Amino acid sequence: MNTYSVLQKFNPATDYFTDPYPHIIIKNCLPTQTYELLYENFPVQTIKDKFPLMEGHTWRGNANEFLGENKIEIKQPWFDFLTYHTSHDFYKNILKIFENEIKDENYYNNIVNEIPGIRHSPGQRNVVTDCQFVVHKPVTVSTRTSHIDNPVEMYAGLLYMRQRGDNAKGGDFVVYDSEPVSSVIAKTGRQIPKSHEIKESKTIKYKENTFVMFWNSNKAVHGVTPRIDPGHDRLSINIIAEVMKRNRLFNLNQITE
Repeated sequence: MNTYSVLQKFNPATDYFTDPYPHIIIKNCLPTQTYELLYENFPVQTIKDKFPLMEGHTWRGNANEFLGENKIEIKQPWFDFLTYHTSHDFYKNILKIFENEIKDENYYNNIVNEIPGIRHSPGQRNVVTDCQFVVHKPVTVSTRTSHIDNPVEMYAGLLYMRQRGDNAKGGDFVVYDSEPVSSVIAKTGRQIPKSHEIKESKTIKYKENTFVMFWNSNKAVHGVTPRIDPGHDRLSINIIAEVMKRNRLFNLNQITE
């Protein structure tokens, strides 16, 4: 398996969970030497300089900006990391892990062998992948309350790269148990209405070299806990795949409260 793969230590017996929806948790997912190489070269200032601050707290650097024709320069380890985690090989490995979920979704059967393109790159593909640098400012509110991801998203993964000396509490990933969600609050990033009952199932601590991924569905409610006394940026890598909008996995009504 690829040297930089977040899946190289994956053990389905201990790292794969089906309740309340399919997800994986891999602690210390990368070998120490590999993780250290990436950590020391995380391009925090480049992300802040080259990408807009969104919603007052978050910068995101998309893979296409670093791998495309007019690419922003990054260190070779990160170039290799982004290349692999947007590749057909990685995509196939993820589909294999969530194979039972895919079999339940008939319309996905015709894209299992699709060769994905990189999101925002030229050309039209049925499937696109992305691997994003994410930098959150040290704010005390949650940057993502309980929500559902975009219905065109197949899977979403997070690699935590907590900074040394970051003693803040919170910033943890929360998995919620819920009945299927049919409606979300408009213009809030698909936030779950207060009238829809959800229950915390588990919390994955914001800890360095921890990888979390889930298969997207209208049951995949998740969020991030507020940070307490933050003094450092919150660093992570977001790894996703999406289908074309006409192939969306589920539909959501947009409501107001």
